[in-house]
Amino acid sequence: MQRTAVMTTTSTITTSAAPGRADYSQLIKNGESLILSDDSKIIYGADMREHTTFMIGGRADAYIEVSSPEGLIQAVSGARASGIPYFILGGGSNLLIDDKGIAGIVIKNRYKNITVLDPQNFDYLIPAISREELEKSVFLLIGSGTKLSEVVNFACDNALTGCEFLAGIPGTFGGAVYGNAGAYGKGVGDLVVMAKLIDAASAVCCVERDFFNFNYRASRLKTTKDLLLSAVIRLRRGEEKAVKSEVDKIITERHLKHPPEYIGCAGSYFKNVTPVTPNARRIAAGYFLELAGAKDMKYGCAEVYSKHANFIINPGGASCAEVLRLAAALKSKVLEKFGVMLEEEVLHVK
Repeated sequence: MQRTAVMTTTSTITTSAAPGRADYSQLIKNGESLILSDDSKIIYGADMREHTTFMIGGRADAYIEVSSPEGLIQAVSGARASGIPYFILGGGSNLLIDDKGIAGIVIKNRYKNITVLDPQNFDYLIPAISREELEKSVFLLIGSGTKLSEVVNFACDNALTGCEFLAGIPGTFGGAVYGNAGAYGKGVGDLVVMAKLIDAASAVCCVERDFFNFNYRASRLKTTKDLLLSAVIRLRRGEEKAVKSEVDKIITERHLKHPPEYIGCAGSYFKNVTPVTPNARRIAAGYFLELAGAKDMKYGCAEVYSKHANFIINPGGASCAEVLRLAAALKSKVLEKFGVMLEEEVLHVK
């Protein structure tokens, strides 16, 4: 995939850090040569409401956009070397940014890449599968900043099956691997064969699928300092009409129950509940919430979506504090009525 290098651009919004948190702006300015690559752009004091689907949150000390693997590696390694906290931002979904904003650097990952690989070049790393299965398989190298919608569209255009369940899920591939995003009982971790990571020492290393310890909405990346750079996924050759039909069906279903894009929302707020019966499917958190009367609840400008009880929405003007108060009330209601403690899926970032 060809990229065009751009000159580093610096913008500054005059503002001071919110009371109660550290301000790293000057330290970031002093370390720009370590942190920024030729294709990076930096904005000081960026309003995070403009960069998340919830449309909530204060300002970041600095917001950096990178569009290459080299830019991502330099931003991360430079921040680490300078002792500056950082947060990797993908598509901005599944996040609730604190009203005080984010101390340090928000690194927006725009490294996009979808490449069809020749399995003969890495056959020694491919899990043992039959020759017949190998002939049906197609291996794609995906950059961590690639949107999930771009992966699904590529699969549709090339008659590849296996990732239809990702249709309509917002965010980037890197964020999806981090949280093992998915739907209909499937997760993106099911597709991963191997990956390249930026490890805790800022070196690039290759790992196999088992490294991630994929589980429901979880991966090892949530407990380590490793960051996804790219990964190889395995899809299968299918029929173009059937693949597109399934994708259209899933997107239609999502539109019927999900808030429209112009309404602030981070996606499903709570994780589905572990069933009592082993190997049974998880029970939708929305089931408990609806029976508990969640759809009538709101706090300030934050409210529960009328069509789905597991969505907290921001119709306009909601704060992080209001969302947290509403979420706490919802958990309390479900615990009181069913004895079930819901667990947040949305990540509170501060």
